Amino acid sequence: MKPVVLAAATAVLALSVGPLFARHRHHEERRHAYRREAVPAAEASPAGPPVSTGTWGLGVGYLPASYSSTIPTVTGDYWLAGGNLALEGGLGFGTFTGGPEGTNASGGAENSASNDFGLSAGARYVILRPTPWLWVEGIGRIAYTNSYSVTPAGGTEYGTQTGGVGVYAGAGVEVFLPFLRNLSLSLDSGLNAGLDGVSAVGAGTSYTQSRLWLGGSGMGLPFTFSAHAYF
Repeated sequence: MKPVVLAAATAVLALSVGPLFARHRHHEERRHAYRREAVPAAEASPAGPPVSTGTWGLGVGYLPASYSSTIPTVTGDYWLAGGNLALEGGLGFGTFTGGPEGTNASGGAENSASNDFGLSAGARYVILRPTPWLWVEGIGRIAYTNSYSVTPAGGTEYGTQTGGVGVYAGAGVEVFLPFLRNLSLSLDSGLNAGLDGVSAVGAGTSYTQSRLWLGGSGMGLPFTFSAHAYF
């Protein structure tokens, strides 16, 4: 009699507990399915930089005024060709006050000074994207620069005014910041060539000179730094 009672009790327990386990398993499957649907693919794999046709950019860098001097520059970019080609315009300006290298009419020390101005137009083309955050670019630019430096001597200003046109052709890399997708840092180098007219202020002489060097900047460095923000 006892085996029959035990078997009946076991059957009743199985019939009552089985549906509970089935409902629990169904609930767990629905919960996992919801989690998979709720996580977008963009969160699992972050998108690249937000640069495409119609994107504008604002940058800071500098133009080479000569082999040994540069002009701080603000640039504006407009991207075409699906974010592969950027047209760029730049405006450069700067004022520098040197040390007491000159004298006034009384013989006292007076500081030298320089004023710089520049305009540029160019393009950047994305040659290769090893990763979404690293771009290899070809760069071309034409620029007009004008620099005026003066050193007083006995109250009379003596100095040099240099104005000319230069071209630049090179290549570089642009690295985007994953935690700030709209910002990038650039490093490039190439060939600079230019033709300048030079006037010696106070001396009444003038001449023409050419310039040619390999490197990105006018500070004797082999590369140029710049930074960009896109919107």
